[in-house]
Amino acid sequence: MLKLFKELPVYQKMILIFIIMLSLFYIVSLTLTYFGKKSLEEQYVDSVISKADFYGDLLDNQIFYIRKRQLQLFSDSDIQKLSFIGDQVSGYEEVALINGINEELNNLNNSSDMIANNELVIRSYTRVLSFDKGWKKDVGITWNNLKGRVQDGGETRIDHL
Repeated sequence: MLKLFKELPVYQKMILIFIIMLSLFYIVSLTLTYFGKKSLEEQYVDSVISKADFYGDLLDNQIFYIRKRQLQLFSDSDIQKLSFIGDQVSGYEEVALINGINEELNNLNNSSDMIANNELVIRSYTRVLSFDKGWKKDVGITWNNLKGRVQDGGETRIDHL
């Protein structure tokens, strides 16, 4: 091969050396591009994973906070009293209890951007309090629908209200 190279004219030798040099530069360029692309892809994937973890943790914290606020709402004295008295409540006491519960529902609804609406169903009171619609009369339809959905999910904690 070297003997064949020596017999070539000078301009052909220059062209051949130029082609070999360009081929080497091209191979080095492709290799660097490949590894650079691979490195950028890894950094991008790591960034997406870290952002997903961050927002997942943020969502978990928000859900935990909302759940804690719901439990605080269920232990509210006005709700417990209205649940205990039920339809027997009347007059000023009813207005005072409803206003207190309305305030708690407003606080719960305003505590997070993730809450669009919340409703409170008290079986013994035969009314549903909705953040959007206020108090509405209920003859047990909402309670039975809610109870059915919870039981379909395998839970029975709803029976205590």
